[in-house]
Amino acid sequence: MHTASLSSKGQIVIPKALRNELNLLPGTRFELSVDAGRLVLEPLREPEFDLEAIHAAVDVLAGCLHRPDAVATSAPEDAAAIVALLGAEDRRMGRGQP
Repeated sequence: MHTASLSSKGQIVIPKALRNELNLLPGTRFELSVDAGRLVLEPLREPEFDLEAIHAAVDVLAGCLHRPDAVATSAPEDAAAIVALLGAEDRRMGRGQP
């Protein structure tokens, strides 16, 4: 059994053996509760990944990936296409050139 003392600032040091056993790292946050007069500390574990967020990111990035059927363009062609799209957007928004 391990023991710890409460400091004047309300802090308790978790013994190293327990920190190692539970893989508690600096910055680990805890949920505290009282159960039948006992203080219970449960580490809050962040999920390693969010599968839905990964799927959403893949969907967004899918259009950026190489497609074998796509026709390659040059940088000047890309720039001209961007300028044309911006001009069309300006006209749509009623922002004419000065």
